[in-house]
Amino acid sequence: MENEDNVNDPINVILQDVISEGVPASQTGSTLMSQLGNTVMSQMMEQPTQSSIISA
Repeated sequence: MENEDNVNDPINVILQDVISEGVPASQTGSTLMSQLGNTVMSQMMEQPTQSSIISA
Protein backbone atom coordinates (compact mmCIF):
# COMPACT_ATOMS: atom_id res chain seq x y z
CA MET A 1 0.00 0.00 0.00
CA GLU A 2 1.48 3.32 -1.04
CA ASN A 3 -0.56 5.08 1.64
CA GLU A 4 1.79 3.71 4.30
CA ASP A 5 4.52 5.98 2.93
CA ASN A 6 2.45 9.05 3.79
CA VAL A 7 1.10 8.01 7.19
CA ASN A 8 2.98 10.81 8.93
CA ASP A 9 1.91 13.48 6.44
CA PRO A 10 -0.48 15.84 8.31
CA ILE A 11 -2.47 16.84 5.24
CA ASN A 12 -2.87 13.24 4.10
CA VAL A 13 -4.04 12.23 7.58
CA ILE A 14 -6.57 15.08 7.62
CA LEU A 15 -7.89 14.10 4.19
CA GLN A 16 -8.28 10.48 5.28
CA ASP A 17 -10.07 11.57 8.46
CA VAL A 18 -12.50 13.75 6.51
CA ILE A 19 -13.21 11.01 3.98
CA SER A 20 -13.56 8.26 6.58
CA GLU A 21 -15.97 10.36 8.66
CA GLY A 22 -18.16 10.98 5.61
CA VAL A 23 -18.28 14.73 6.20
CA PRO A 24 -20.72 16.45 3.78
CA ALA A 25 -19.04 18.30 0.92
CA SER A 26 -20.37 21.62 2.24
CA GLN A 27 -18.44 21.12 5.48
CA THR A 28 -15.32 19.52 4.03
CA GLY A 29 -13.76 22.81 2.93
CA SER A 30 -14.17 24.59 6.25
CA THR A 31 -13.12 21.49 8.16
CA LEU A 32 -9.97 21.09 6.08
CA MET A 33 -9.03 24.75 6.43
CA SER A 34 -9.61 24.62 10.18
CA GLN A 35 -7.55 21.46 10.60
CA LEU A 36 -4.87 22.70 8.21
CA GLY A 37 -4.70 26.05 10.02
CA ASN A 38 -4.19 24.30 13.33
CA THR A 39 -1.52 22.07 11.79
CA VAL A 40 0.38 25.01 10.31
CA MET A 41 0.22 26.97 13.56
CA SER A 42 1.43 24.01 15.60
CA GLN A 43 4.30 23.43 13.16
CA MET A 44 5.26 27.13 13.34
CA MET A 45 5.38 26.92 17.13
CA GLU A 46 7.43 23.72 17.06
CA GLN A 47 9.73 24.82 14.23
CA PRO A 48 10.21 28.61 14.40
CA THR A 49 13.17 28.33 12.04
CA GLN A 50 10.77 27.59 9.16
CA SER A 51 8.57 30.63 9.83
CA SER A 52 10.40 32.52 7.06
CA ILE A 53 9.00 30.07 4.49
CA ILE A 54 5.42 30.66 5.63
CA SER A 55 5.79 34.45 5.73
CA ALA A 56 7.19 34.54 2.19
